Amino acid sequence: KSQNMTASSSLSKLRFDIGDTLAPGDRIGSARQISPGPGTYTRLGHVYSSVVGTLTISSKDASPIEVSVTSPISQTQIPSIGKLVLCRVLRISPQMPASVEILAMEGMGFFQSQHNSSTSYFMGAIRREDVKSNASEDVSMYDCFRPGDIILARVLSLGDARRYFLSTAEVELGVMKAVCRSSGMVMEPISFKEMQCPESKVKEFRKCAGPLSDGDAGGLLSLIMPLKHV
Repeated sequence: KSQNMTASSSLSKLRFDIGDTLAPGDRIGSARQISPGPGTYTRLGHVYSSVVGTLTISSKDASPIEVSVTSPISQTQIPSIGKLVLCRVLRISPQMPASVEILAMEGMGFFQSQHNSSTSYFMGAIRREDVKSNASEDVSMYDCFRPGDIILARVLSLGDARRYFLSTAEVELGVMKAVCRSSGMVMEPISFKEMQCPESKVKEFRKCAGPLSDGDAGGLLSLIMPLKHV
């Protein structure tokens, strides 16, 4: 009876109901009261969801109860820490992280085509300090990215609720495709910080992706080849 009361108490401390749909970074409850199962992780004394999926428990009789998040897609189809991802920039704000949509992942291809959906399951954010190596407060987000840009980034962490933290600090990472605002033409990189329209010759600032190393080329082929279709 005491064990059942403990389990019931643990259930009442959950921030979500059993069966709710969770996103990466959603906080489920205290690690002192629940045990992390598949699809979750522990950070700073709390249990979080690491995938998009449904909240479940192993058994109401267990003490503490084990919580899991069951994903409708396989773990290989979820952005993983350290993996390279192709993204589309959605919003830029001077003081806030750049908001991006994660379109594809290294070695896997595009998320949308696999889910038969017009939108991505996953969102990302690039903080000012993660834009460039040794970045400072002087970094202008608007001079690095613009809405609509296609960028190559690396997954840093699961971040906060509903988004991954990404980085473009490496030389090879950054903007891979950008459209000139005046002509609508796809621009070409002319340095690590500028792109130029081949028609109007107008130049715009960007944090441009550098040439890929031989080691990266093979792993990124599945992302870069279909880039013209994005």
